[in-house]
Amino acid sequence: MNLDAMAGAMGSVRGLVGPFLLLNLLAFCLFGLDKTRERRGRWRVSERTLLTFAAVGGSIGAKIGQRAFRHKTTKQPFAFVLNAICMLHMALAVLLAMPSSRSWLQAVLAGQSGRRHGRLPARSLQVVRCALKKAMVRSQANSAAASS
Repeated sequence: MNLDAMAGAMGSVRGLVGPFLLLNLLAFCLFGLDKTRERRGRWRVSERTLLTFAAVGGSIGAKIGQRAFRHKTTKQPFAFVLNAICMLHMALAVLLAMPSSRSWLQAVLAGQSGRRHGRLPARSLQVVRCALKKAMVRSQANSAAASS
């Protein structure tokens, strides 16, 4: 194992923590702002803006904001799209956490389609499928509970 490469990777991850936290905090605050403005009958934050912040990396803050402010929890297709973004981000996090998947993902992003990187390892697919299935079941249960 190359310790220099690991240290470089950790440094690059640490450099992303600040912007990631800021993006999630902004997404959370946007949900609170939109809810406040909804109550006061004032100009609102567009759904496109809320979903854009979630899609570019603020999905955790957006989901926490949605729950904390009880805002747009039953509005469809907004709730479905936000849940899909969250599931996509979870799957990406799982892929990036697994070394074999990380090398595959890097090869795909670099445009290499060599035999070694041609397919995602079977174990990685199982983990991603399991995570997505659990998230879907949780999402459906939350939607059913909210509608009743």
